[in-house]
Parts: sequence; C-alpha cells; structure tokens
Amino acid sequence: MMFPNGQSPDILICPSELMLFAKNIEGIICVNPGMLVKGKTAGSFANITVDPIALPSADYAGKGMSNKAAERIRIDIINI
Repeated sequence: MMFPNGQSPDILICPSELMLFAKNIEGIICVNPGMLVKGKTAGSFANITVDPIALPSADYAGKGMSNKAAERIRIDIINI
C-alpha cells in the first residue's frame, strides 16, 4: 500500500461493522476494532500498545535504522 507522498503509516485504524481484526499487511498494522456501541448494546474497542524503540549503541546511531513498528505493536480487541 503506497500513499501519495511515498510513505506509509505504521498503524491504519478503520472501524466498521465488519468482522473484527488486526493484521500485519506489508509492514502496516491494519485494525478494525469494530464499533464501541451497536445500537443499544455494547460493542468493542482496540487496546493498542507500542513498545519504545530499542536504540543501538552510539556506533550505529544515524545509519538508517528502521523503526520496525510492526514488531513493536500489540493489539488487543476487547468486547464490552
């Protein structure tokens, strides 16, 4: 998935009434947390945890280190 500026997001959140999911698609974490409220009943939401970047030693700083966000993200979809 490419965006007009040539960059792509780390997380793409698109709530809908379709099946709940969290998937890694080409390094982009795509999430459908569902709807928080469905009519008069409770729905679901996503709890997203992003771990901090583990910086390498000073010898490697500034040499094009990738943030590898997809490896540092945990998503829990919770029904309420």
